[in-house]
Amino acid sequence: MLSCARLITGLVIALAAPWAAAFFYYPALSRSRGARIAALLVLAVPALAAPLAVPREHSFVRFLVATHAAMFVVGFWDLHRGLPRTGRPRFADYARFLPHPFHFVYRKMGEEPGPGRAANLKRLARGLAEAAAGGVLAWAAFRSDLSSFGLLVEHSAKLLAVYPVLDGVIVATVALWRLAGWRSLDVYREPILARTPADFWRRYNRPIGQFLLEDVAKPAGGYHAPVRATMAAFLASAILHEYLATIAIGRVQGYQTAFFLLQGVAVAATQRVKPRGLAAIPWVFGTILFNLASLLLFCASVDQVVSWYDGEGILP
Repeated sequence: MLSCARLITGLVIALAAPWAAAFFYYPALSRSRGARIAALLVLAVPALAAPLAVPREHSFVRFLVATHAAMFVVGFWDLHRGLPRTGRPRFADYARFLPHPFHFVYRKMGEEPGPGRAANLKRLARGLAEAAAGGVLAWAAFRSDLSSFGLLVEHSAKLLAVYPVLDGVIVATVALWRLAGWRSLDVYREPILARTPADFWRRYNRPIGQFLLEDVAKPAGGYHAPVRATMAAFLASAILHEYLATIAIGRVQGYQTAFFLLQGVAVAATQRVKPRGLAAIPWVFGTILFNLASLLLFCASVDQVVSWYDGEGILP
């Protein structure tokens, strides 16, 4: 009973803190650039620390509420960056934007037209079918003891099984979101078919990708300094994911930083590579293999939050 009360209290604190920070940050949007940055830095600290109120044994819950807090802080930074163009939004629009799961750049909302009702119904059906098929594969992969085949086989089989579940759920959720009358970017655009690491990150998690492009990469040099801009974006992503992993696990591991910086180097190296025709086939398989291998770093953290590997996994 006491444990349940601690969990509920922690959840209330973790979920309320970002909203409290948002309430106090809104007036700062009428202030100078320096005042906005100061307010953001001061208010981000309690918002991002609040998930620590959730008991440590509930690591997945901590991850979820930390994601919620990070979304708000990302929104604060985006509104600060876009303010010269958009002006301060109405409070109702501000409150709708901050927890929005499919838009992280306020000034870009509505620029990408969504498909019509019929197309969204087809996407909903496709997403549900893909998630169901993937669910069968994932059930088989996680029910079987794959550790006897070695870490790489187990790791790859589980990732490839989970991919259609994740893709299908996201496609179906976005379709439902749009059918309800709300705006959304396409979150995924078939990332499994990416021809290079750079192409993969253009297709994968496009809402956060748009934020990193508009609010991190462009200020860091954008298309005039593509390598610097790319590495700045992946460094920001590394910090974000390292924060989520640290809150969930309770200690800094560094695996998320290593994964995203490695991906940043690969993206910078393949930005101008555009394989076509039959030449694209080995690039697609090479990109899949590179992602599977590099995701060993990512999954080292995942395994500390949910039971991912049957054996010892990456960490002893």
